[in-house]
Amino acid sequence: MTVIDVNSGKFVGRESLEEIITEINRQAAVEIARQLRLRDIGGIIVVDFIDMHSDRHKEEILNIMEQAFVGDRINPKVHDITVLNLVEITRKKSWQNLSSVLYAQCPVCDGSGRIESKETLALKIKCQSREFLKKRGSSKSVLIEANPWIAKWLRLKEIKHWEKQLDCSIEIKAVAGLNVGTFTIVDNS
Repeated sequence: MTVIDVNSGKFVGRESLEEIITEINRQAAVEIARQLRLRDIGGIIVVDFIDMHSDRHKEEILNIMEQAFVGDRINPKVHDITVLNLVEITRKKSWQNLSSVLYAQCPVCDGSGRIESKETLALKIKCQSREFLKKRGSSKSVLIEANPWIAKWLRLKEIKHWEKQLDCSIEIKAVAGLNVGTFTIVDNS
């Protein structure tokens, strides 16, 4: 349930108090409809308009509110105004929450909030390097381009062992523009 309270703030005018209140409620009715669509607020919405005494003004606010919802795909229902100047609106929620509208799923971790560990990436790179060397046959020099995060780790922890195991020379090049899990292996002869 969402509750909206309309207040006049410091707004004052030269017209009668009833006209000032009605004008504030008119503007609020339009803005409320806009905000409900924009934020995709659904469920039961109760709006507490500033007290109006004229039935004509109450009817006018209801009409403005209904007109403001024209074009809303959800087709909200505006119910009568009560003696306490409360208007009930029912609106189904159809869109994603605001977070899913503002943010996209991470292309690196696929939205999991995790990436593969250095060890896992190193194993992948080693396996693909072995396959690369088998296909190349005579090539004994390999250049691996990787994200600086993994490139530094490979230089410190893995390359010397790999060169012995794979019987080749391996050069690591850090490429800042690559995603963490992306790498390329090329002939370096």
